[in-house]
Amino acid sequence: MKKKMIMVITCLAVLAVGCGAKEVVDKHEDIMEESIVSEMSVDSEEKSIDEHTEEMSISEQKEEIQLTGKIIKPIEEEVNPENINGIYPCNIEDIQTVDEKTECKVDIYTMDLYDAVDITTMEKGDIIVINGNEMIIDTIEEKQVTGSLSFEEETDESKTVYIINGEIEEGGASLISYEGGTFRYFGMDNHATYTEKCEVTIPFSEKVNIIDNSFDYEGADTSRAATGKTAKEFQEYFEEDDYFFIYNTEIRVEDGVIVELTRRFIP
Repeated sequence: MKKKMIMVITCLAVLAVGCGAKEVVDKHEDIMEESIVSEMSVDSEEKSIDEHTEEMSISEQKEEIQLTGKIIKPIEEEVNPENINGIYPCNIEDIQTVDEKTECKVDIYTMDLYDAVDITTMEKGDIIVINGNEMIIDTIEEKQVTGSLSFEEETDESKTVYIINGEIEEGGASLISYEGGTFRYFGMDNHATYTEKCEVTIPFSEKVNIIDNSFDYEGADTSRAATGKTAKEFQEYFEEDDYFFIYNTEIRVEDGVIVELTRRFIP
C-alpha cells in the first residue's frame, strides 16, 4: 500500500513539475513572440508600406460595400532601358570602374502617380490600387495641408489630401496633390510608393554632382557625407556606406550618363 501511495505521489509530483515546466516554456515562447513582433515593428519603411498595403484585405469588404466597377490605378509610365534620361528614384546595387570609366549598376523606379480626375471623382465602392494591392473605398475625407510635410520638406502652398478608409494607422491610405495634375501616395515621413522598371548600368559623368543630405541635420556627424566627391571617390565611399535606395536616392541622367546623384535624409 505504501509503495502504491509513493508511486501516486511521485506521479503527481512529476505532473506538477511537468505542468510548471510547460508554463515556463509557454511563457518563454510568449516572450520570444513579443520580441519578434517588436523587431518587426522597427523594420524598413519599404517593408512597412508593403505590409500596410497587404493588410488592405479586399475579400471581407466585398460583402459589405456595393462595388461601382471603377478601378483606379497609377498612371503607367514606360521606361526604355536602352535610353535612360531624366530623374529617377533608384537602388544602387554596385559601382565599378572599368577601363577608367566608373559605372553604376542601379534598379530604376518610377513614382506611382494618379490622375487628379480619378482621385477627385472617386467614390465609395471604387477600387484603388496602392503599392500593387487593391483596396475597396469605403470612406473618403478631404483636407488641405500646408507647412511641414516631412523633416526636410515644407510648403507654403496649400495641398489637397484625400484620406481613404481612415488614417494609415487605421488601415487606410492617404493621397496628396502633386505635380502636373496628379496625386501620389502620402505615407509616413512623406514617403511615396514606387514601381520597379528595369536594372541598368550607367556611367558617371566626369563632372558628376553628388549631393548627400543624409547627415545634413543639426548635431549630425557630416564627416562621412558623400557631397562633392568624384565618381571614383564615390565608389570608394560606397564600399563603406551603401545605404542608397529608392526612398532616399535619385539620379539625374543626361545623354546616357549620370550627371547628378542626390541622397536625402530619412528619419
